[in-house]
Amino acid sequence: MRPLLSLLVPCLLLLGVAAGKEEPKPDPEMSEDFARYLTPDQCGSQPPSWAFENYFESGNKAWKSKQGEEVFYGVYAEVLAKRNDAPLGEAEKFRKVLSKVATGIAEFLAQANGKTGAASETARSRAEIEWWISEGFEKDFELWEAADYTHDDLRQLARIYQRSHAHHVKKGRDLSGLEAKVLNPALAELEAGEKEMSKEQILFFRAKLASMIAISL
Repeated sequence: MRPLLSLLVPCLLLLGVAAGKEEPKPDPEMSEDFARYLTPDQCGSQPPSWAFENYFESGNKAWKSKQGEEVFYGVYAEVLAKRNDAPLGEAEKFRKVLSKVATGIAEFLAQANGKTGAASETARSRAEIEWWISEGFEKDFELWEAADYTHDDLRQLARIYQRSHAHHVKKGRDLSGLEAKVLNPALAELEAGEKEMSKEQILFFRAKLASMIAISL
């Protein structure tokens, strides 16, 4: 019995350590530091990825980590959301639709490529959506380059991305079931939300969703 116990005790101790291990919480000063830098005008003048790079290029190195990146984008999204909500009160309806659609597309791509677990909406995606809304308000939803994406175009782009990144799944896999379960409901949310948008707003946000997929190809 003793030899068995001598083997079990270290194992139980290791399990106890593993079970008790938690992700370190972000330093409260991190959010405060980012909030001082990310003024409403600062966020409204540049996309989140530029703001992140510019912050660290200006000599601020203390919080440059994966956790710091998530906190930075979270603060950016919060600050810009308040700025977006001020003008006409339309931001929330855009935010609600775009969040569901972007999350659905990301979830489809993750599951289609064999990743376990549903893809969740990240702080960065929230920040990007706030930037789209802000940019739309600033430009009266005019696109720099004319684009007229359809819902099927977005579906095809998602398929192309999946095929080009399907390193861990069987080639030629039938994704019709996953499309029906995840991707099509996301596009249905977009179609429903577009009923409350102008033609310019529809084209603008479809182009942003297309770029979200295409930028990763």
